[in-house]
Amino acid sequence: MKEWMVSLMDLASIIGIVLGAVMVVFGILWGNGVSALQNFVDVPSIIITLGGSLAGLIASNTLKDFLNNFKGVGLAFKGSTIAKIIELSNVARKEGLLALEEVAQNLDDEFMKKGILLIVDGTEPELVRGILETELMNMDERHRSVAGVFETWAALGPAW
Repeated sequence: MKEWMVSLMDLASIIGIVLGAVMVVFGILWGNGVSALQNFVDVPSIIITLGGSLAGLIASNTLKDFLNNFKGVGLAFKGSTIAKIIELSNVARKEGLLALEEVAQNLDDEFMKKGILLIVDGTEPELVRGILETELMNMDERHRSVAGVFETWAALGPAW
């Protein structure tokens, strides 16, 4: 996959968020102009809603879990792994599986790095599959935990 396509895919989440916000503002302004925007913005209400729900979210988690889960927000903006997989397959095809070991050392994705190193070490394909499926289940559990924090926040917001 071309690098510019990967860059465009990386921007998809940001574009979606910005476009959504622009559409909401445009919808508000369409009827009565800028003066209508004041009907939708009440600073004390925003402070109470965001601040109160955030306080409830903090109270419902340990501080360590709360901070770690917010680090997971970056997952939504992480680049595509497809381009990296294509690059690795080209290296394996041209230079052989052992050449992947050097490339794997530079990978940021620990899951992919583990899989590549298992392959390079000559681990049986079924064992590699089993190990990576277990790793995926653990990763899914962690991601659900991150999503759960935001679901809790979404549930607390209307209460405030």
